[in-house]
Amino acid sequence: MDGAHPPLMLNHFPIAGIIFSVVIFSIAWRSGNEGLKRASLFLIILTGLLTIPTFLTGDPAEKVVEHQPNITKTMIETHEEAAEKSACAVWGTSVVALAGFVLSFKRKVTPGWVVPVVLTLSLGCIGLFAWSNDLGGQISHSELGAK
Repeated sequence: MDGAHPPLMLNHFPIAGIIFSVVIFSIAWRSGNEGLKRASLFLIILTGLLTIPTFLTGDPAEKVVEHQPNITKTMIETHEEAAEKSACAVWGTSVVALAGFVLSFKRKVTPGWVVPVVLTLSLGCIGLFAWSNDLGGQISHSELGAK
C-alpha cells in the first residue's frame, strides 16, 4: 500500500457521516426527538474528527500521483484547495454542533437555533464535499476524465 491508498479508503467517511447526520437531524427536527437531535450533533462532531486523518493523507497521496501521466499540477492544486475548504467547513460545523450538544445537556433541551443552523451548515458541507470528491475522483479515476 502506498500513500495514495489511505485517502481513497478514508474520504468516504466524512461525506457519508454528514449525509447520514442530516437525514437523522431532519427526522429529529420533525419529530422533536431530543435523543435523535443529540445523536445527530454527536455524529457531526465525530465526522469532523474523522475528517482530520482524511485531510492529513492528502500530501502523501500527492507525492504518489504528481508524476503520473495525465495528472497535472493544476488538477492536484484545485482538489487540494477544495479539500481545505471542505475540511474547514466541516470543522466549523462540528464546533457549532459541539456547542449545541453541550447546551442541550445544560438546558435539558436543544436550543431552537441549533437545528436550523447546523442543518444549513451541514448541507453546505455536503456540497463542498461533493465538489472536492469529484475533483479528487478526476485524479484517481481516469475514467471520469477532466471536465
